[in-house]
Amino acid sequence: MIDHRFYLEDKRSLRILVLGNRELSDYSPDPEFIRSRVSHFSEIPEERIFLLDQVHGTDVVDSDRIQAGAVPQGDALYTTEPRKVLVIKTADCMPVFFWNGNPALVGIVHSGWKGTLAGVAETAIRETTRKYGFDPQSLQFYIGPYATGKQYEVGEDVASQFRKECPTALKQLPTEGKFLLEQKVFLLNRLKNLGVEAFLETSGACTMTANSRYFSHRRGDTARNLNCIWLE
Repeated sequence: MIDHRFYLEDKRSLRILVLGNRELSDYSPDPEFIRSRVSHFSEIPEERIFLLDQVHGTDVVDSDRIQAGAVPQGDALYTTEPRKVLVIKTADCMPVFFWNGNPALVGIVHSGWKGTLAGVAETAIRETTRKYGFDPQSLQFYIGPYATGKQYEVGEDVASQFRKECPTALKQLPTEGKFLLEQKVFLLNRLKNLGVEAFLETSGACTMTANSRYFSHRRGDTARNLNCIWLE
């Protein structure tokens, strides 16, 4: 489990919580199970916990417009309200947390390779900065456990799409047509193109590592890690 607190400019704080295979050994995809488990660890009521029907797309959802209990389609969430928990499910994809201090805002993105290429993180940044009028350079970022470039193998079909923009995100393997993909490098390049010189702090955890504390689709897990962020 990851449990971090970060402080904002106005001395308020936000929390990042990531629940993995030890906390979710009896995992169920049922939204009621997810809300119950997140509520237990966050100590925030279930009606204040918001999640999505994730589709590997670029739809960004303002959670302040979601009714309690609803599960809209999308792959990114944000809020300016305190004690409202935003949840993204992952099992190798990147969970990209982001926040701003003034105005206080937190968001989270589900960024698998399809979403990374399609620009889901950039879409979330554009929407929030345009809506609230702050400089994207003021955003802070954190990446939770994901399949890192040390383990995440892809074929030429996927590699060719990343190579067009950022060849440094790929490492050739001895087997012809096989590569290791580091999505963090690609995301940094995309953010730079937006004019954001971002520092992407990471958890340091790779979901594909043997004996990982986090679920990995590549290792055969069907359960999902729960990545949560909220303003305190």
